[in-house]
Amino acid sequence: MITAETLPPHLAALSAGERALLREMWKRTLEEVEALDAEAADEGVKPQAAFIALKGAHQASTVEPGHKLPITDPGYVTEGVRIASTYLDYFWLTLGIEHHDMLLSRFLRARKWDVEKAVQMLINSLKWRMEIGHLELVREGEPCMDQEELRTNKAYFYEYDKEGRPMGHIHVRLHNKYKITMELAKRMVIVLLEAGRQLLRPPVTSATLIFDMANFGLSNMDYIYVGFLVKTMEAHYPESLGAALILNAPWIFNGCWQIIRPWLDPVVASKVHFIQTKDLPKYINKEKIVKGIDPVNYGTDWEYKYSEPTKEDFEYEKKIRADKEGQDIAREEYRAAWVEFEAINREWFNITDESKSAGVEVKREEAGLKLRGKLAVLDKYMRGKTSYHRSGVIPEATEVLKRIS
Repeated sequence: MITAETLPPHLAALSAGERALLREMWKRTLEEVEALDAEAADEGVKPQAAFIALKGAHQASTVEPGHKLPITDPGYVTEGVRIASTYLDYFWLTLGIEHHDMLLSRFLRARKWDVEKAVQMLINSLKWRMEIGHLELVREGEPCMDQEELRTNKAYFYEYDKEGRPMGHIHVRLHNKYKITMELAKRMVIVLLEAGRQLLRPPVTSATLIFDMANFGLSNMDYIYVGFLVKTMEAHYPESLGAALILNAPWIFNGCWQIIRPWLDPVVASKVHFIQTKDLPKYINKEKIVKGIDPVNYGTDWEYKYSEPTKEDFEYEKKIRADKEGQDIAREEYRAAWVEFEAINREWFNITDESKSAGVEVKREEAGLKLRGKLAVLDKYMRGKTSYHRSGVIPEATEVLKRIS
């Protein structure tokens, strides 16, 4: 049972002033989201199909294991199939199974607790997610990506650093800008970032990215790709980067860095560290240093290999997609949970007497836990299985919720 003494650390750590700003952030965000929907309704406009997720996306259930997915085959296009048709729906589904305050507090911290700037940043991000079909891309998952790129094993998450942050490994030499379209590269970035989001373990709220620069060449330097990664993390996943380790960068990268450095927010830039192999133990326990980034003094001979979907995996996806009744029930239960949470939430952000806040916060935490539980059930209908799911690194959402609650 949740009590005033067992509220989550993020609330306990906030000052009275910061709590008030978080409440105002919630109030203003919901007002702006509702205004977006009202404006769209007045103009008779519905959000259109996304340019990333839905153009050329593929139905996993139609692809046989081992078959190379035809990236532009119109037979696999799912254009027009949307998970949510309003900004309000999209907002509640975007919260994810993290703590219900996590998304909004990230934007608040990114804008140094300036509520109006934080709200505008979040609204712009919500519009972006709607425009590109972010939720739809997560649902399609790997089948709408370049399978050959997945098989390069160039980017993956493995283990946690000394700060408890999940570590994303990127072997830059395996990226060839001439062999992948930018649209497909963007899909890969988003699916990878969403995987990292599921790997977070409270109270840790950020990840570490390790850019392995061994054997780097100019054919690997993709400024458009890097620009998209930087902008996506700063604008849409703020406060999610704990550290970026640039490992064994050759002298030729110096010129590239002079171009990239001005793109970074000063706070983000301060998290970038140029290191050599000998420095890895400062950040990572030796037993978690993989052979791929330290071929001499590695602590484990584990190597990432993309886990190919099997026939059983495709049959599972087909079964889930066909379960319209189960999906409708899960969606309605989640909708009912967010209506319940929103009612308590409005009571919370309208508090004028701080002496009454503890009791309301307890009710809010209980409603929030219920909200996340219902979304965890809905998650299987909204998230395509990835290599991380097939290998057991990311369990079912209901199990992820148990781990992070």
